[in-house]
Amino acid sequence: MYSYYKYIDTDGEITLYEVDQEYYCLRSIFVNSSECINTNLSIKQTNFFLPEGNFSESLDILTPIKKEEFLNFWDQSISKYLKRWNELKNKFKIGEMIETEIVCFYPQGVIVQYDKEFFGFVDYNDCKSVLGASNMYPQQKIKLFVENFDDDNLWVNFSIKSV
Repeated sequence: MYSYYKYIDTDGEITLYEVDQEYYCLRSIFVNSSECINTNLSIKQTNFFLPEGNFSESLDILTPIKKEEFLNFWDQSISKYLKRWNELKNKFKIGEMIETEIVCFYPQGVIVQYDKEFFGFVDYNDCKSVLGASNMYPQQKIKLFVENFDDDNLWVNFSIKSV
């Protein structure tokens, strides 16, 4: 069960958060007058990363919102990418091996780069079993297999073994 929150700063910019039961952020959306971006597609943007740490100490400055409000903004943040996403899904096949590169670590697992516009996800422990703990860092290359396509997050889910 996830919780959803909104923060509006003094400039009127809105940040929405999806947090897990332990109050760690899983997804976030940044909205201002010119853009609506999310942390699944704008991972490398220097001014907007997935917030780190536990949100339990910050709940007093956040406004609880309904899941539907979060998802409305989420859909808005991915809408301009859907055509390209569908093209990418036709380009890669389930079970295909792809060379990827570790970008960062999210609570959900390891985020990898395989395409200029989209990112992928692989289980942390699976990735660690291939690379070893000492090689788990950004820019490390790893060959992974396409497991499925996550249309909600516009991520390719990868596995260490062929499907």
